[in-house]
Amino acid sequence: MNLVFNILGGSFVGNLLTALCVGVLTIQTYSYYNAFPNDARPLKLAVGLLWALQVFQLACCTQTVYRWSVANHNNHSALEWGSWEFGMHQINTVCSSVTVQTFFAYRVYSLSASLYTGVLVQILVFLQFGFGAAVSVKTHMNQEFKVIVKECTWPIVSWLAIQVCLGHNLSVLVSNVHNLAFH
Repeated sequence: MNLVFNILGGSFVGNLLTALCVGVLTIQTYSYYNAFPNDARPLKLAVGLLWALQVFQLACCTQTVYRWSVANHNNHSALEWGSWEFGMHQINTVCSSVTVQTFFAYRVYSLSASLYTGVLVQILVFLQFGFGAAVSVKTHMNQEFKVIVKECTWPIVSWLAIQVCLGHNLSVLVSNVHNLAFH
């Protein structure tokens, strides 16, 4: 198997799995709105925003796979260049992460009554947003993958490292906070 086949095959399978996950998310979102009609408006808006972001991300992924697989069939040089959809995928991921992590930072703060913990987590959330947004902007400025990888290695690694640290720390904080009833 050649490299192009692997890239296109992986992109296609990834897009199918994304569509499956968005379908599950749609059912969960619908069930949430039916089961909890009296939840606070900001929480309901956050759930709706996250659902809309994921649907938009699926549309961007599908357009990217279509552009690489169908519109540029047998044009292997097209794989060397990103597109607006590819950049939007990155900023969409950053926005989704910020929304979810901010919610959990607030939740940890409100349940633990520790201002320092909530503020520290939120500072890390904004820091990862900055790195993620910088990578997305750089992707839009120069869309050749070789250049993006060469010039953006440290922001990409920093962004993903902060994402991992936040995910781990939020998991630990949420599991250690007592009485995690979501009202």
